[in-house]
Amino acid sequence: MSVYAMSKSALVGLTKGLARELGGRGVTVNALHCGAVDTDMNPVDGPFAEGQRALTAVGRFGTPDEIAGMVAYLTGDEAGYVTGTALTIDGGHAA
Repeated sequence: MSVYAMSKSALVGLTKGLARELGGRGVTVNALHCGAVDTDMNPVDGPFAEGQRALTAVGRFGTPDEIAGMVAYLTGDEAGYVTGTALTIDGGHAA
């Protein structure tokens, strides 16, 4: 778990550094911290699903469309002032 936590922290640091370096060019850089999402690699009916579902505040997996919606927002003009941050989209897992 420590290596996983370290790698996530490193990505947040990289995100902040790149946001500073590229902001003047109009480039925004953000990180998404996603929770359990129903994918082929992590299906909603998989062997670890019940434990993952129980850890979320909403009691379910996210959908790829919900993650894509956040990505679409971040790449749009409306989010031009959002940069250098890590956004959590995890159904309340970290709440």
